[in-house]
Amino acid sequence: MRLAKVSPDCRNFAPLHPITNMNQPADSSSTNADAGAGALIFVVDDEATIGEMISEVLTSVGHRVVVFTEPAETLAAFLRADPKPVLVMSDYVMSGMDGLKLIGLLKAAQPGLRTILFSGYMRGPFLQGEGEQADAFLTKPFMAAQLCATVAQVLKP
Repeated sequence: MRLAKVSPDCRNFAPLHPITNMNQPADSSSTNADAGAGALIFVVDDEATIGEMISEVLTSVGHRVVVFTEPAETLAAFLRADPKPVLVMSDYVMSGMDGLKLIGLLKAAQPGLRTILFSGYMRGPFLQGEGEQADAFLTKPFMAAQLCATVAQVLKP
């Protein structure tokens, strides 16, 4: 099921589902949408619609995305995965395990794993003292261009 239309440069995002504010116009700066194109990315959010919308944006610029709604399921799939994803994006507030705990467990299994944490409840500066750190933080709701730019930055060699 398609949830959105995304332009190839990731600047225009038109949701086909009413639950988002990600359709704000992007600024005119470059998004580096091609950086790391084709990368395998795991996305975990207990709100399936959010995960699917992130997937829609990232697959439109060439990434391969697997969406999960349960942190424990994500961890189990990650440990079985061959090849492993190069990036894991996780919501912070989820039942059973928060996103930082999940990131810590994933990085223990694969040091050097790149991660992005996102939340609509917490802000990046608040999370700075929380121990395990993500490579980047996004505050929900975020624009498609902001998502693409952050992913491109984190995937830069």
